[in-house]
Amino acid sequence: MAQLTERLEVSQQQLTRLGAVNLTAIDEYTEAAKHKQDLDAQDADLNEALAQLEAAMARMDCETRARFRETFDAVNARLGSIFAQLFGGGEAMLTLNENDALDGGVQLMARLPGK
Repeated sequence: MAQLTERLEVSQQQLTRLGAVNLTAIDEYTEAAKHKQDLDAQDADLNEALAQLEAAMARMDCETRARFRETFDAVNARLGSIFAQLFGGGEAMLTLNENDALDGGVQLMARLPGK
């Protein structure tokens, strides 16, 4: 009997240390879970929008490079004949400083007639 009384006292002390029961814990958990679900949905939307923006930027970058290269080649092709007309001969051409057309610079190489 003494053992049962001792176990009862220990159990009562443990219950006292646990403190009051939060009766709204289930409702709070449900609300927090819904809030997390909403935030997860927003995160997914943002990640999808970011992926779409990155894809659009890649397409624009590719198209810009192609248009720049096309324009560069057209200008370079006409530059030689126009330069020769303006200066009575000689030659001129455009070159790219680097392989990357958009990040590199453009140089004008010109040689006057007789030079």
